[in-house]
Amino acid sequence: MKNKNYRKIIALAFIAVFCMCSLCACSFGGGKTSKKNYITIGRICPLSGEYSEYAEGTLETEMAAVEELNESGGIYVDALDKKLMVRYLLEDSGSTKMGAEAAADKLINEENVDVIIVSDTNTTVNAVSGVCEKAKVPCFCVNAEMDSWLAQGSYKYCFNISYDTEGRLQALGEVIKEKGVSNLGLITDTSVEGIAFAEKAQQFCTDGKIKVTAFTYGAEIVKQLKSGKIDGILCCLGTDDYISLKADINRAELGLKASLLVNEHWPYSELSANSQSASFDETYIPVCWAPAFKYKSSLTKQNGADLEDWWKKEYVSLCPETVGYRHGIIEVVVDILRRAMAVDSESIVDAAHDISLDTVLGPIAFNQNNSVVLPCVAAQWHYEGSSALGESKWVETVTVDTETKKIEESETEEETTVEEKTDSDSKDK
Repeated sequence: MKNKNYRKIIALAFIAVFCMCSLCACSFGGGKTSKKNYITIGRICPLSGEYSEYAEGTLETEMAAVEELNESGGIYVDALDKKLMVRYLLEDSGSTKMGAEAAADKLINEENVDVIIVSDTNTTVNAVSGVCEKAKVPCFCVNAEMDSWLAQGSYKYCFNISYDTEGRLQALGEVIKEKGVSNLGLITDTSVEGIAFAEKAQQFCTDGKIKVTAFTYGAEIVKQLKSGKIDGILCCLGTDDYISLKADINRAELGLKASLLVNEHWPYSELSANSQSASFDETYIPVCWAPAFKYKSSLTKQNGADLEDWWKKEYVSLCPETVGYRHGIIEVVVDILRRAMAVDSESIVDAAHDISLDTVLGPIAFNQNNSVVLPCVAAQWHYEGSSALGESKWVETVTVDTETKKIEESETEEETTVEEKTDSDSKDK
């Protein structure tokens, strides 16, 4: 696997070179005028700080898609009667609300971007959405919890493609039932997110007639779980806290039927870097995209397996789930810009409302709240010791969703038809 810091240095160098090339190739003074000869996509994610692991794969995946688009001539703009190349500018939120707002202000006021893409945690996404809504700049969000995003109010210029708490709970609820958990322990920390999740999870379990006992994460938690005869846990905790808890549970030999963590995207690099990562073995998490998904890209016709193969070939490492989100959001923005055939905000927003697109994330069509809630499925991680490179080796087993199963069945039918036709042709000869 390539060294993470090395890749970050390469990424930052690439951004600098790309921006300088854009400056040389494009005329900046006119903004959105008849002299415009490029479309600018501003991109914000946490390249540094607490949530930097979530940004893995952003530059590599999105630039690959943008480059392929530019090789075909770019995007046609009706008012100019010509295609414009796409300029991609990546900014760091620093994993903070203030940093995200500053990045959005820079892209809007200094770079005159036409569209902003933002991802990874509500800290970044909600902050950027607020700035874009005030500035009337179209903003497309991905991989940030939907409930929190919608709680900010209604949107006209911002759109979100992501998961919600209900979907994550439903995915993990299937595991709880399948594993026969009779006494579930709901474990959360005292963060705003943890408290909010605990309330929704408690209601979900009550509605589903699942026996549940709530616990606050702390020093005596394992003793409390043991005395309560808990045989399954559902956690809303940070990385280190969860793995530490799981290690203590394993040592206490509680014999849990299922260990579930509500963390829709789990950064592989964060997992493999943890000294107690083996404790994460057999943990279930909810996911909205994985390489096992058969949805195909509208841009490159690649499915999940194809993207995974591309990533492994280019970067010699496990394909992060971020790759699907990154590729998918570029598909959405490109489709919207192509149909808008314009760069003004109103035309882009109108085109977004009319989108109906099959992407690597699945079918995309925004509802009246400017959102698309992606279906969640359960994924279980299996620890297989260390790889030849001395790093933790993990395999993720995903229970694919209904639509993916339909695609697989359709592919099987097509293969059978081809085989039957081949056999028939052979007999005829």
